[in-house]
Amino acid sequence: MLTALDFLAMAFVGLSALSLLAVCLMLLVRKPVVRKVCFYIVVILCIYMAYVGLYISSGFFLGQTIVAVIVGLTGIATVVLERLSNNDNKKFLIARILSAIALVIGMFNAFLW
Repeated sequence: MLTALDFLAMAFVGLSALSLLAVCLMLLVRKPVVRKVCFYIVVILCIYMAYVGLYISSGFFLGQTIVAVIVGLTGIATVVLERLSNNDNKKFLIARILSAIALVIGMFNAFLW
C-alpha cells in the first residue's frame, strides 16, 4: 500500500528526471528546432513548478510564495526574450540559461523547501 508521501516522492523523482533531461537536451543539442522545443518544454515545466509552489504555499508562507511568483515571471520573461531575440544566439543562450536556473529554483521551491 502506497502512502501520500510515496506518491510525492515518485512525483518528485519523475519531474526531476524530466527536468534534467529537458535541460540537458536544451543545452547540448545542436539542432535549432530541437533546441527550441526543449526550451519551451523547460519553460512549461518552469511555469508548472511556479504553480505547484504557489499551490503548496497557499499564501501562508510568504517566502515560498514570492519565490514561486519570481520563478513564474522568469519563465514568462524568457519566452519574451526568446521571441525578441530575432535569431540572435547570445540572447537565446541567455534565455535558455535563465529558464534552466528558474526551473531548478522552482523544483527546490516546490519540493524541497
